[in-house]
Amino acid sequence: MKLNNFEAHTDPKILSRGKGYYLAGHIVSLEYTGSEWTAEVEGSDEYTVAVQLSNALETVDTYCDCPYDWSE
Repeated sequence: MKLNNFEAHTDPKILSRGKGYYLAGHIVSLEYTGSEWTAEVEGSDEYTVAVQLSNALETVDTYCDCPYDWSE
């Protein structure tokens, strides 16, 4: 998926939670290494969220070590 339509391919509940954390100032750090964005997010614990991108700005991989329950 292309970065410019990432939101269209993201579960609305996850997107809403992420925006909420951002608006509440829970992003502790944000880094870009040239191919990957990595954020530390403060929730009930501190979690790592990462999005790896190709040179064409397509999402290659995503990662989050948060305890989100996909069945909620």
